[in-house]
Amino acid sequence: MRTTLCPEYKVMVGKESDSFPFFRFGRHDETSPEKKVFLSFVLGAIAILLLVFVMPDTTSDQASGLALNKQKAVTRWQEINHSSSAYIMASIYVRERLKFPGSAKFPTLLEGQGDHVTSLGKQQYHVVSYVDMEDEFGRMVRILFQGEIERIKEDEWRLISLNTQRATEDVVISLKASSK
Repeated sequence: MRTTLCPEYKVMVGKESDSFPFFRFGRHDETSPEKKVFLSFVLGAIAILLLVFVMPDTTSDQASGLALNKQKAVTRWQEINHSSSAYIMASIYVRERLKFPGSAKFPTLLEGQGDHVTSLGKQQYHVVSYVDMEDEFGRMVRILFQGEIERIKEDEWRLISLNTQRATEDVVISLKASSK
């Protein structure tokens, strides 16, 4: 068997060699760089086409999912108890009706503010509480109030009824005793 020097690999091989780096002399990879670029482009285009046509269409599913999430967000506020917000809104309505609103002091959370609200269902709340304020002579007086308030939209409330009454000494003493 006659051997020849391979110009690319610089090794001695036979013309009919079945060993590495090629099976027959002169039959190694002779692809030009231009052909390699073209083949890479064609394979890339085929891969993109396969992805486009084989991948399922999820855009309509995503759009319907977003619409469903939006609808849930619109009605989610209707499922939550908003007693604290109802108390705050009722206190705003009371403050608007006071002669001296700047001196008004409403009960805080630590003073049992949460116990002053009862949920009536369907986003309606009954609020019974008080506010301490200065009268026209500078004396601290307690005003009792009770009312019903309704949440009609996520950021909109409606006052159904509101009654206020100046507390007598007997009422103030019993309120202080019950809060201890």
